[in-house]
Parts: sequence; structure tokens; C-alpha cells
Amino acid sequence: AALMVLPLYERMAVPHLPAARADIMPVALITIDTVLDYANRDHVTHSFYNLRYGIAAELLKLGLSAIIPTPKHSTKDLPA
Repeated sequence: AALMVLPLYERMAVPHLPAARADIMPVALITIDTVLDYANRDHVTHSFYNLRYGIAAELLKLGLSAIIPTPKHSTKDLPA
């Protein structure tokens, strides 16, 4: 909340906040807060990885059966 009231020139000097993003940070924070309210959540998880990495990680947790379809018939059901 303290970041919201800072003027742009002070936000640009905040450590670890890219100066190029300082102008949109208040709107970004309002958007995140609104989405959290709408979803009835109280926190978010930040990651330096992208969406594809997250999907791959979830699939790995589920195991290979989640990504490799299992045959509906065994090879013994195939005609000779």
C-alpha cells in the first residue's frame, strides 16, 4: 500500500522495482488485489518460470501416465 502513494520519481528509485515499470505499478497492484478479491484468495505465488514450465512441472508430479496415453487394447487383441 505504501508503494501506491509514492510519486513516480520515488517509485523509480525503489530497489528491485524496474524503473520502466514504476509508472504502471499502482494499476498492477490494484488489478492483482481485485483478482484476489474476486477469487476469494489472499495470496499469490510468484515464479520466475513461465506457464509452459508450470504445466510441465504439474505433469511431472502426476507421472508419465498423465502425458503418455495408455493403449485401450493390448497387443494381444490385434489381428495376427
